[in-house]
This record gives sequence, C-alpha cells and structure tokens, in this order.
Amino acid sequence: MKTIAKIILLFVFVSGIKAQWVEYDLPGQYGNSNDICNVSETVVYSAGHDIHKSTNGGLNWVKQTNLPYEKERSEIDFINASTGWSPGADGSLLKTTNGGNNWIESFAGFETLTGVDFLNANTGYLTTTTGKVLKTTNGGSNWNMFDPPSFSYLTSVMFLNDQTGWISGSLGNSDGKIAKTTNGGQNWIVQLSNIFNAPYQVYFRNSLTGFASCYKKIYRTTNGGEDWDSATVHTEIREVKCITFVSASIGFAAASVSSNSGGILKTFDGGLNWYLQWTKGTNSCNSVDFYDSEKGWAGINSGVIVTGNSGGNIIGIEAIQGNIPGEFSLSQNYPNPFNPMTNIELRISGSGFVSLKVYDITGREVAILVNRELSAGVYNVDFDASHLSSGMYFYRMETAGFRDVKKMILIK
Repeated sequence: MKTIAKIILLFVFVSGIKAQWVEYDLPGQYGNSNDICNVSETVVYSAGHDIHKSTNGGLNWVKQTNLPYEKERSEIDFINASTGWSPGADGSLLKTTNGGNNWIESFAGFETLTGVDFLNANTGYLTTTTGKVLKTTNGGSNWNMFDPPSFSYLTSVMFLNDQTGWISGSLGNSDGKIAKTTNGGQNWIVQLSNIFNAPYQVYFRNSLTGFASCYKKIYRTTNGGEDWDSATVHTEIREVKCITFVSASIGFAAASVSSNSGGILKTFDGGLNWYLQWTKGTNSCNSVDFYDSEKGWAGINSGVIVTGNSGGNIIGIEAIQGNIPGEFSLSQNYPNPFNPMTNIELRISGSGFVSLKVYDITGREVAILVNRELSAGVYNVDFDASHLSSGMYFYRMETAGFRDVKKMILIK
C-alpha cells in the first residue's frame, strides 16, 4: 500500500520558508559521504572514501587525507574541535589531534571497522565486520578485544558512559540484534533480536530512550532497551541508516526510499511517527547530524546536503494565508467514489495533536495520513489508495476535543 499525505496549511500568517536541504559537492575523485560530524556551527567533517572538512557550515569543503592508499571510511567521531577518529576498511583507523590538518593511520586489527564511539581522549570503542568490539583506554595506541556472543557481524556502537553502551549487528545474514553492556564491554546481553538484516545504527538519547534504524523500520525503547516497539515510518522508506535528535520531541533520520533515492525523515513526537521531509535522485542518504535545532547536515553518495532552517516543512506542506476556523470539522472526501486519489479537508480551530487514519470494513487500520501536532488552520490531505482493493473504507479524525468518522468508496 502506497500512502502519500499531501497537506496544504492555511495559517493566519504567510511562512516564507520552504522545505530546504541544499546539495553541495565534495572535491576529489569520489566525493561520497558515509558519515557527518560537526564540532561547531561552522566546522563540519565528512567521511567517505576521503575525509573532507568545511569551516563555513558546509558551503565549501576541503579534502584532508592524502594517504598512499585511501580506504573507505565508515564513520567519523570528534570529541572536541581538535581530536577525532575515522575507522575504515582493512582495520584502518585514522586519528587527528589538530583539527584534521594531519591524520595518523594506525591499525586496530585486520577486520574492516564499521563503527566508532569515543567518550573522551582516552576511552573509545570500535566494531568490526567479524562481530568484535575493540576498546582502547589510551586514545587508540592499544586495543582490547571483546567477542560478544550471538554476533557474527557488527554495524555500530554507542556508549553513554564508561560502563553502559549498546551495539548493533547480526548473526548470519538476517538475524539482526541489539545488545547492551553495563560493565564496559566485558559482557553483553541481547535486548532486541529477530530483526530482518542487521540494524544500521543504535542510538540512545539518554539511559532510557533509544532507537535502532533498520530495513523499513525504526525501533524505539523508553526503558533502556528492555522493551522495543516499532515506530511508524513513511511507507516508501527502504532503509533507515542514521538517527539524531535535537530535542526530546524532534529528530531526524537519514534513509533511502523504495526507488533508491536519498531521503530525510523527521519526527515531531519523540520518534513515534516519522514523515518524509526530503528526497532526491538515486543517492542513498547515509547519515545526518545537527548542531542545534536549525543547522544540520546529511551525507549522501554524491556529496552532502545542508539546511539552516531545520529542513523546512514536510514534503507536500505549503503555508499560505487564510482564516482560522471557528470550529473543528471533517469534510466528506472528494471525489467519492474515487480511483485511486481523493482529498479530505480538515478544519482545525486550535493548535494541538491531530490524528487522521483510514480503516477497512473490518476495522483494520490501512493508512495513517496525519498523526502529529498541527497549528490552527485548514488542511487538505490527499489520499492515494493505489495499493488497496475496491471497497468501502472509513476515515477518522481525532483531536483532544473532537472526533468524527466518515466513509468513502474506492472503485477500481
């Protein structure tokens, strides 16, 4: 089922800001970006086949690494403006202590390195394609190896402190897992398993709230990983690669959509629902990072994209001038009967959380069109039922003080 909600907002004011992610090229032969890391509002690093640095917020980039044999970089992690690390193929680990002016290559092992997370200048962790966790307590000069059970491949690592951390990976080709340690990596307990393919990333905002970005899914926990639920993502999303949050409620995810285009997802409710904000071309979107609630960057296969206004609006949202309705109302869809597109008008008299969902004749939920905070105004929502069969359907609008249900008929 393909559901596209196109919402046109009519406010009492005109917003001059549109959805805005601007693409910039990276110099060099390859110019791809697998990971993004910012150390300030203006200084940003990108890791791909090469490492690039911007000192003006992503407008211009300079290639930093010129090693005899460049290796694909999986991630990049800085603890301050001077000190950072970037792991890559064949166990190659690059380190800088002068803001990227020089990079020293070391080898943490012979396996390809996939994930990196440093807590400070001394303590850091790496993951490998053979399912191992490497730990250093002297800035990367020496490494201890842990071999967590139930993993043959690891994709990412994240620690909140020197004792508590999580890893993501898989056992075999399809049994994806998340595991947690509370003793600095010596022992690991699997918390989430039987995921289709290895999660791309595990990300925790704090000791309780965390996320796993996966194939067509985002998993969410609010109790430190003891229990996980599946968030609602846009139906066309293929792979969710990376997640970051700018507040308790607002977060972003880098993704690819079903056509293999790059995509940015945004949540307004702490990760329960994710909306498509940007998509373009045939480039996968691999990572996303924000300095504050407005300034952000994302890495794609052909460079980077930059926003200065929190990415602007969700795709299909346009703000135009209009009057605030005197009451809540839900219109009859038009046309009705329809095939396969129809439009539903919502009138919102006061700001608040609004839900608009579609159900089949048995009461099974088949589409979520709106599920977020909306300002007062008039909204037109387009419903595409291309992947539903002919029949009668019901759509229900709910707010804090209003509920209405209407029926519609799909004829193919």
